[in-house]
Amino acid sequence: MFSSFKVSRVPRKSAVLSTLPTAAAVGSAEIGRIFSLMIPIPFLTILVAVTFAGAVGGRGAGLIAGSMASLFIFHAAVAGFGPATLTGGPFQMLLGTALYCAAGFLIGQIRDQRDESIQRLRKLEDSLRTSLELETAARQDQQEKFGESEARLDRAIRIAQLGYFEFDSINGRCEFCTENHAAKYGLSAKAFMAQFRRLENELARVHPEDREFVSEEFRKLRGGTPIDLEYRILTADGGSRYIRDITEPVFDENGRVAKEVGTSIDVTELRQAEIQLRQIQKLESVGQLTAGIAHDFNNILAIVLGNLEILEQKEERPEEREVIESAMAASLRGSTLTRQLLAFGRKSILLPETTDVAQVVETVEEMMRRTLPANVQIHKDLSDELWSIEVDRSQLEAALLNLAINARDAMPDGGTLTVEATNRWVDGQDIDSLPDGVVPGSYVVVAVRDDGEGMTEEVRSRLFEPFFTTKGEGDGSGLGLSMVLGFTQQSGGGVGVESGLGHGTTINLFFPARPERAPAVAEAPCEPKHTIANSEQILVVEDSKEVRDVVVRHLKRQGFSVTVDESGDAALARIAGDEEFDLLLTDVVMPGSVQGPELVERAREMNPDLRVIFMSGYPKDALKHGQMEFGDTQLLLKPFSSVDLLAAVRTSFKE
Repeated sequence: MFSSFKVSRVPRKSAVLSTLPTAAAVGSAEIGRIFSLMIPIPFLTILVAVTFAGAVGGRGAGLIAGSMASLFIFHAAVAGFGPATLTGGPFQMLLGTALYCAAGFLIGQIRDQRDESIQRLRKLEDSLRTSLELETAARQDQQEKFGESEARLDRAIRIAQLGYFEFDSINGRCEFCTENHAAKYGLSAKAFMAQFRRLENELARVHPEDREFVSEEFRKLRGGTPIDLEYRILTADGGSRYIRDITEPVFDENGRVAKEVGTSIDVTELRQAEIQLRQIQKLESVGQLTAGIAHDFNNILAIVLGNLEILEQKEERPEEREVIESAMAASLRGSTLTRQLLAFGRKSILLPETTDVAQVVETVEEMMRRTLPANVQIHKDLSDELWSIEVDRSQLEAALLNLAINARDAMPDGGTLTVEATNRWVDGQDIDSLPDGVVPGSYVVVAVRDDGEGMTEEVRSRLFEPFFTTKGEGDGSGLGLSMVLGFTQQSGGGVGVESGLGHGTTINLFFPARPERAPAVAEAPCEPKHTIANSEQILVVEDSKEVRDVVVRHLKRQGFSVTVDESGDAALARIAGDEEFDLLLTDVVMPGSVQGPELVERAREMNPDLRVIFMSGYPKDALKHGQMEFGDTQLLLKPFSSVDLLAAVRTSFKE
């Protein structure tokens, strides 16, 4: 439409001005028609430009664009394009200018507001993104810390071997338990939760002796009272364990017990340690009791036995001699009982020597054959090149004979007794499965095995208790195995027991080995230093008058010249005088300031050739005798017979 207009040659300015009155005369209808037809085209065209300027440049750009559009229209009118055809008149021109400026300003303002909104949205987005990143980092940090805490807790629970469980009291089933808790029963957590549908079902796995007590505690728990109890459970493999449960109720909003939650810990090793501690305390108590009475008791036995021997030597009537011999045998049994108590208390006086185990077994085998019935066969299995050990040989022989007698009693219908001896190296890996007292090192293990009826767990747990016996009344003292244990431990070893009902019993004695083997050389007979004339001068130092009298009678009956003193102080003063003695026979502990060891030491300073024999009824200080270096010093344990006394005296005068 706009192209149909012809634009003539631009007239002069004066011509344009001269035509204005003529244009004013044109009819309003024609002007209105032309205006209505023509005004939209420049208006819309310029409005688009203004809109674009406002959209691109904002409020200022839109306002400038509107103003420039108005100026353009005004210039066109002035330049001769014709106000009627281009602007529609001054009023419309002014109105268009206002509209153009307003439109540009409005569109620019909308654009600026949009930009400001976009900026605010972008800032908000950045802020939200930053907050989200911070929150994500914080959550990740919290999760890491939570994971670390959870790992620490799991590690602590695992190290402490602590179990955890939850029982639903309303639905009556185990809802959750840890593997540590289920493992105490020999089950997995899944198997435990499937098996123990109710807390009461645990009673089936409680040791029968503890079941009533545990059931009563469970009733308290259901009543809302927390419980802390220790009891024995039966494991899946048929064994038993001690566990401690600490359980508390969880109440719902109605005050009912909704859950029972608790922890469990295996205290079996602790209880076993306590049992061992009580055993040690019993051992110490018996040892202290024995140590307290041994001296006086053995002195009494020495007096009884010595006087009975004197009566036996004088009595010629067979009936009377039989009575005396019976009394002497009872005295010797009393002495054996005391020594067994001392051995159990690990306070016996041992005289260790380098010993070949094979030789000891050969010697004991002969005694076993005389002791065991014909329906018990003896079998030996000794390893080649056995290491030597440092033990009291007589005590080892007594221990093996004692074990053989116990094996005989376990096989009333006969069987096979096997004695084995092997070398064994103990390292740190298997130390936990070995007896108390056995540390890493080399050992000679002497085993005595029978194929008898075996032992129950209860009998096995009390096997080494003093005075405990499964024999009938009067058939045993219950100290045989206690003596074996005490002797072995005092020798630096330990005792292990393997037994089960129907599988016989094996007692393993562990003795520390010496690096070299014992020389298998027969002892050469000792030649006397000089011929004993039975007139040697002997000084007897003993605080008990009754013991002194017995010793003096035995020595004088052999022709020895005997002088007596009742204290070390008196004997030392006598030796310091002009009297000379060939032999000093002295007690270890006596009244006064000078005891037996000190008396010997000071006497030998004055007479280096003085022979010495100690006598002891087992005072505590007699244990120190093994640490003394007095050459050919001997030790007589009370009560001793006249034969032992005279043999010690004669040995003193040999090379």
